[in-house]
Amino acid sequence: MVNPPDSLEKLLIAIDYHTLTIELMAKTLAYHQGSLTIDDLIEKLQTRHLSDPDLRARLETEHSREETDLYFHLMVAFDLSVLTESELQLLRQFALLPSAPYSWHLLIEWFNLSNKEEQHQLRDRLYTLDQKGWLKTTGKQTYTLHRLIQQAIYYQFPPNGSDAKALVNYFTNILTSDNIYSYSKKVSILSTALFLLSNLPYDVDSSNHHERLRDELAATYKMAGQYEQAKLLLEQALADYIRIYGEDHPSVATSRNNLGFIYWSLGQYEQAKLLLEQALADHIRIYGEDHPSAATTRNELGFVYRTLGQFEQAKILLKQALADHIRIYGEDHPSVANSRNDLGLVYQDLGQFEQAKILVEQALADRIRIYGEDHPSVATSRNDLGIIYQGLGQYEQAKLLVEQALTDYIRIYGEDHYEVATTRSNLGLVYRDLGQYEQAKLLLEQALADRIRIYGEDHPFVATNRSHIGSVHWALGQYEQAKLLLEQALAVYIRIHGENHPSVVTSRSNLSLLYKKTGQYEQAKGLVEQALADYIRIYGEDHYEVATSRNSLGLVYRDLGQYEQAKILVEQALTDLIRIYGENHPSVTTTRNSLGLIYQDLGQFEQAMLLLEQALADSIHIYGENHPYVATSRRNLGLVYQDLGQYEQAKLLLEQALADRIRIYGEDHPDVVTIQSNLGLLYKNLSH
Repeated sequence: MVNPPDSLEKLLIAIDYHTLTIELMAKTLAYHQGSLTIDDLIEKLQTRHLSDPDLRARLETEHSREETDLYFHLMVAFDLSVLTESELQLLRQFALLPSAPYSWHLLIEWFNLSNKEEQHQLRDRLYTLDQKGWLKTTGKQTYTLHRLIQQAIYYQFPPNGSDAKALVNYFTNILTSDNIYSYSKKVSILSTALFLLSNLPYDVDSSNHHERLRDELAATYKMAGQYEQAKLLLEQALADYIRIYGEDHPSVATSRNNLGFIYWSLGQYEQAKLLLEQALADHIRIYGEDHPSAATTRNELGFVYRTLGQFEQAKILLKQALADHIRIYGEDHPSVANSRNDLGLVYQDLGQFEQAKILVEQALADRIRIYGEDHPSVATSRNDLGIIYQGLGQYEQAKLLVEQALTDYIRIYGEDHYEVATTRSNLGLVYRDLGQYEQAKLLLEQALADRIRIYGEDHPFVATNRSHIGSVHWALGQYEQAKLLLEQALAVYIRIHGENHPSVVTSRSNLSLLYKKTGQYEQAKGLVEQALADYIRIYGEDHYEVATSRNSLGLVYRDLGQYEQAKILVEQALTDLIRIYGENHPSVTTTRNSLGLIYQDLGQFEQAMLLLEQALADSIHIYGENHPYVATSRRNLGLVYQDLGQYEQAKLLLEQALADRIRIYGEDHPDVVTIQSNLGLLYKNLSH
């Protein structure tokens, strides 16, 4: 039957000339091959009748008049189309996915169609839906569902759990995979899986699939460093579990545990602690003390206590978690390696570097055996072991380990991951300790930019990075920039942690060194005295931070001319550091150098010379000839030789120290000016 031109114009007016509706109506007419006329379409559109009055009311409430008309038109087209149940199911499955092109081969994978006949049936249905106008071909065997049709499907034929099952299983399995090479694939499907989850029907039959997909999505967002999205999912999960199961269900305890660790990642440590403490209590009540869930939560709570600076409590929890994991799984399980590694980090915090080294070396060996060389956990242990070697003053070994960890993380995650930023920051600190300040500054500044992008301005990790960059500016003689960064870091630490956290104490101690360097001795004294008292309160008398702080306070007393008090403090610091580290540690060398300067001030030049000669020899042994600390030791020893009237030896040392300083810092560094002044006085003595 021929459709008259005036009927066509009436139809276009009826559908408001909307392009999508025109195309759909044209394909509907073509598919019916003359059994349906334009006048039939106009009559159906003019009635605008929907069998479900609730659906009509919903459309009119949620959409403008124009949008409501459009959805009516689409639903009329649904009524006129002859769609089989398998075609409707495919449209419902498309509606669960973002409106984007999907190839036949990709849909075969997602729907898990291994049978050739099923694959061909899918291809036939895709072709038919394209011919009927419901799908649009966007390339060879590639199909898209328009977002307006997608919304109309939600209204007219809402998807059910059966429609979603294959898609949920596929995405959940990809997100669950522990294969490191699937990381990029996991990240690539996050937005699609999140869209699926947000549109998934939640009913009794599909609730388990829904929960699994949400949990795995949250875990992957956490792995990718997208903590806010992970937090939203886990907060929703916790609320749902409490509503469905009540407070006393294992899923509620597990959900609290997972959410607690996300709060930790976001720097919200007190909230993390509360959630994990409650999760641990719940796991013990439900399962008893000896269950793997209790051991896992105990381990994570110990890690949070460590971050809060409560190291003894952390040590107790982590030792128990390690013992429990060994009892439950035996020595060769990943959970044992994790607990061992975390316990090693607490020993490092407590200044027990040898115990820390033994534990993390074993964790690294275990992880390599379990996962192979290329796993993120192996990179983590390498990074952690590098930091321990740094604490032991073995900077070259530390550099090798942290460089390898950084390379591994970039290969696994790409440049934009939080682990890359963390490891880059750690490598910057190793370069700083090696005296390679410009390289250190570049790495730390890049890590700061990355951490701000990942965490925002107010995260503890961002404050830590600022503090580290400040220490490099301080070493480079850029005191105003250093002061700005250190004061900013201290303010953030106090706001986040309160006055009594180790990070606050360390930040005060660093700021005191800067005040000392710029001649603000009373301010420096107040800060370092407070830092020393706080370190003793936190760690007790025998910690390396206490000894280091005593040395710093002794040097401030020296600058104030109180040499006897300075001598008592620095001698005690040297004794403590030798006991903690042995003779060959950088901190021992630094403190020996400090004591030599005080003996010089007291006019005890022979004792000063012996100490400074040993400090110079140790510095060369530890750092090599070209380190800034070696130049400092040469200058200090040269000045003592000058006091002893050994001008030629003094001249050799001071000239070499000056050349080293210029090579390291350039002509304009304050230390260069100081040594030039020292040499001027020496040349004057030699001329006389």
